[in-house]
Amino acid sequence: GVETANFEFPLITKAGRRVEILLNATPRYNEHGEVKGMVGIGQDITERITQEQEYSRLIDTANAPIFGVDINGRVDIWNRKAADIMQYTNEDVLGKDLVAEFISNEYKVPVRSVLEKAFEGVETANFEFPLITKAGRRVEILLNATPRYNERGEVMGMVGIGQDITERIAQEQEYTRLIDTANAPIFGVDANICINIFNRKAQQITNFSYDEVVGKKYVETFISPEHQAIVYDIMSRALEGNETASFEVPVITKTGRKVNILLNATARFDQHGQIVGVVGIGQDITDRIAQEQEYTRVIDSANAPIFGVDVNGCVNIWNKKAAEITQYTPNDVMGENLVEKFITEDYRDAVGLVLSKACEGTETANFEFPLMTKAGRRVEILLNATSRFNEIGEVMGVVGIGQDITERIAQEQEYTRLIDTANAPIFGVDINGRVNIWNRKAAEIMQYTTEDVLGKDLVAEFISREYKVPVRSVLEKAFEGVETANFEFPLITKAGRRVEILLNATPRYNEHGEVMGMVGIGQDITERIAQENEYTRLIDTANAPIFGVDINGHVNIWNRKAADIMQYTNEDVLGKDLVAEFISNEYKVPVRSVLEKAFEGVETANFEFPLITKAGRRVEILLNATPRYNERGEVMGMVGIGQDITERIAQEQEYSRLIDTANAPIFGVDINGHVNIWNRKSADIMQYTNEDVLGKDLVAEFISNEYKVPVRSVLEKAFEGVETANFEFPLITKAGRRVEILLNATPRYNEHGEVKGMVGIGQDITERIAQEQEYSRLIDTANAPIFGVDADMRINIFNRKAEQTTNFLSQEVVGENVGTIISPEFKAMTHEIMCQALQGNETASFELALKTKTGRKVNILLNATARFDQHGQIVGVVGIGQDITDRIAQEQEYTRLIDSANAPIFGVDVNGCVNIWNKKAAEITQYTPNDVMGENLVEKFITED
Repeated sequence: GVETANFEFPLITKAGRRVEILLNATPRYNEHGEVKGMVGIGQDITERITQEQEYSRLIDTANAPIFGVDINGRVDIWNRKAADIMQYTNEDVLGKDLVAEFISNEYKVPVRSVLEKAFEGVETANFEFPLITKAGRRVEILLNATPRYNERGEVMGMVGIGQDITERIAQEQEYTRLIDTANAPIFGVDANICINIFNRKAQQITNFSYDEVVGKKYVETFISPEHQAIVYDIMSRALEGNETASFEVPVITKTGRKVNILLNATARFDQHGQIVGVVGIGQDITDRIAQEQEYTRVIDSANAPIFGVDVNGCVNIWNKKAAEITQYTPNDVMGENLVEKFITEDYRDAVGLVLSKACEGTETANFEFPLMTKAGRRVEILLNATSRFNEIGEVMGVVGIGQDITERIAQEQEYTRLIDTANAPIFGVDINGRVNIWNRKAAEIMQYTTEDVLGKDLVAEFISREYKVPVRSVLEKAFEGVETANFEFPLITKAGRRVEILLNATPRYNEHGEVMGMVGIGQDITERIAQENEYTRLIDTANAPIFGVDINGHVNIWNRKAADIMQYTNEDVLGKDLVAEFISNEYKVPVRSVLEKAFEGVETANFEFPLITKAGRRVEILLNATPRYNERGEVMGMVGIGQDITERIAQEQEYSRLIDTANAPIFGVDINGHVNIWNRKSADIMQYTNEDVLGKDLVAEFISNEYKVPVRSVLEKAFEGVETANFEFPLITKAGRRVEILLNATPRYNEHGEVKGMVGIGQDITERIAQEQEYSRLIDTANAPIFGVDADMRINIFNRKAEQTTNFLSQEVVGENVGTIISPEFKAMTHEIMCQALQGNETASFELALKTKTGRKVNILLNATARFDQHGQIVGVVGIGQDITDRIAQEQEYTRLIDSANAPIFGVDVNGCVNIWNKKAAEITQYTPNDVMGENLVEKFITED
């Protein structure tokens, strides 16, 4: 009479299959109340058992930590993920008290409370608590705690499905930090549209601090009245889950300025997925609007035709260049269908396809198509068709940036012509290695016509057997986009002659940028090889020591001059280590460094080092070390062209001695203006010794204040390589006396040709200046009329006596042409004499007439002398005169007295020739003056005895 409930047992079916049955076995009674049998009400639980096993498997393999406890709080479920996170195995935890052993003290009470609720049938969702791992690390768990029921519906424990939220919490903290430090203004509002997020960028843009706005109504605080309704509506929709992207909202700053913000308003959710507010990520688009305007201006003023269409193919952009090329104005084309109205019928489908692709987001580059101009002319355009997107990222049309390629096509034809007429052999092959370019020079060298080679396999038919593999390799590299430079190979001419070619093999690309073949520009290097042989001969016979080493530093070039200087023959040095055997110990490291630089392709110029001769004598060499390259452009060694500088060093020492003993003050400064040369004459004039000045700043310590700037300028010019000649400046002596110096400032260079300072060769011109002043005073006070002219014949000297003689004041004539004061009949002659003086041919004692201010004529006897500047160049003429008006009157009176004398008077010159013959002499001898003048008196008129 005892019932049995929930008894599980198997039944075997006729087919032998095992069926699991869950049975309630109940006694059956007859009318007397006696047990007469048993009735069993069963349930096929085969699927349930399968599900329970699958459930257990899912729990164990779940990617979330899952654990469970029985009604006593002891762990009875502990899946792999829980074990992985906590580092406790099933053996470590099963049967243990979860709270007592795995929960930190401060969380024992709330976790125990969650368990007790679960034991009462109450679920707890999104409960955060920490678990302590075996290693003592705290792991934050977000838990859903659910009661577990037995088959009678009684709570038998709790199962918790957790989530490791350690990273999420870190991310949330990072999210908060990113919002605050973001370069975009970000704000957030709660469900009442009151501000609860306001990052630094928002504060910077609006001039409001965080504390000033938190809790305030966003719309009323920041939005101008006319926009408040629409912004409020957008925020309300976001609170309902309807986000709004890229809407422009004007924000009012603290100072009342309006800032345009492009905003994305997004709902914020709590852990339950409920909307708790809105976050807005903005962008200050003030600059962008300016950029868009600039973009429109750039498009319109671009030098390329640019047009755009909307998604319907109707024109909405048409810049000036497009208008210029097609002769259609924007008014003619705006809103018109581009393809139907402006594309020729044979290109409409192709252009339409390109625009359709662009409207789907697929760009097309280098698409060629024709546009018809207003006049009906066909213009070929090379177009890049690019999708245009709106602020939501949706395609809103196409913009095409074009290029008028009419001229380019002509250039390509010209390019083909240039290839054909080039003076170098040029040939090309397609991607299969078959010849498709063969210019005239190639035909001339090879004796094959274009018809002979086009379409033929270059390697198979024209390359000798031993070069087929390397030439094929060069072609394959070109087909992969790799150029080969300076590749030497032979071509076999039609007559069987071998021609050596130096080739640059370059890939050829089609309009899609794909390799379509190779073009080779060659050079017949037969003569070059002969030149290389000549180069070797020139090296050997050069008058400078030349040597070379291979990449291992072993000598492989040693010319005669090197052998002559070093006394080592070629046999002595070739193959030997240059540094190890011929360089003194103290120079092995720097010389090895120079070689290594050369092996890296770096030249070294003007490197000084010693070589030790066979006799042990040290020879100083100034070397230029240059890398040597093989035909592949790889460094194969170094060649050094040297110069024996033993004598030069002696000359430099002599140069220093000459500077020090020179009779002119010479000083120099380094690149910082500090004195590093100070010769004896400088010390003598300035009374400063070398110790007093070396290392001191020349300008700061030895130049008077009013000359510091110009002297510094002269030094800076010298540091830039510019000489300054005849620069006058004062130096202050030790005793405080001012010494005037006339200086030539010259840059000084180091062995690399770099300016390393300035040397100044001076001249003490104190006395000269005094002399010039005295000279000017003497001219002005002289008792003779003195005037001078410059190279343009303009008067620049006119002394007091000249003023007195001519009645002109100095200021009236200075700057005027000298003809101003010359009598007209003497102007030509005076000009000629002055010109001769300007060429260095002085004229003494020539007579000319000066014209006075009153028009009176004054006779002058003048010496015209050239005037020189400090460089010895003629800069003018000075004339020192003598007023001979009275003397001429006396001479005329003297001549009259002689001629009218009552006695015969005659005269002769130093040669005995008659130059005076008065009337009385003519009367007595009956010879007229014409008969005797110029005749020898003794020979012609005196008797022989």
